[in-house]
This record gives sequence, C-alpha cells and structure tokens, in this order.
Amino acid sequence: MADVSLTLAKHVLLNHGQNSNVVFSPISIETVLSMVAAGSSGATLDQFLSFLKARDLSNLNGRYSSGIRVFDKSSFSGDLSLFFANGVWLDESLSIKPSFLEVAEIVYKAVPGQVDFKIQVRIFLNFLCI
Repeated sequence: MADVSLTLAKHVLLNHGQNSNVVFSPISIETVLSMVAAGSSGATLDQFLSFLKARDLSNLNGRYSSGIRVFDKSSFSGDLSLFFANGVWLDESLSIKPSFLEVAEIVYKAVPGQVDFKIQVRIFLNFLCI
C-alpha cells in the first residue's frame, strides 16, 4: 500500500503543491480507488488493479482488510483511539449490487448510501461559497 500512497503523494506535491498549501490523505485516496475497483469489472477493473499493484480483487481486498486490523481498537491499549471513516454515496437513480454492498460493509467498513446528486451537489457547492 505504501508504494501507491507514495506515488500519489509525489504526483500531487510535484503538480499541485508548489507555492501553495496542500493537505490530502494518500491512504484515503487509495481506499476510495480500492472501493471503486471492488465495484468494477473488465478493462476498468484491470486498470485499477494495475495502478493499485494488486493481482486481483481478492488480493486488493485482503490487503485492505489486514490494514484495518492493524488499526482495530482492540489492537491498542490505554486511551489511544484511531478512527478511519469510509463512505460510499451513489446517485439514487442507480442500484447498488448486493455483492458491492457486502464488500463495502465487511471489507472496507464503509456505509453505502444513496442521495439525489442533483440536489446534494448544489447544496454542497452553496455551502462552499459561504
């Protein structure tokens, strides 16, 4: 996972980080790409797997699952807590495949939801302009 995160960080910093403040989370981006890969097939899936340096979806999901176990609350003692939130939102006009729901919830600990993007995106953009 570190190799992909470093590739993303290098690209962002070299292309967008000069003379500006940049904050981003390579692991978050890699997680999102992995979740999108889990819902892909054919040539699109092959491209995701190639970029994420995974043999197949099972390998990709397994890498992520083992990473989540490292950060599991039971792994820490004392007052230390680490939270990593994942979410998946699809336009309400689309249907979510049960197999994708299962992977999102079990492997990625993400809570899938559906929204009306025409309304929600407008609300979000208005919020950013305030």
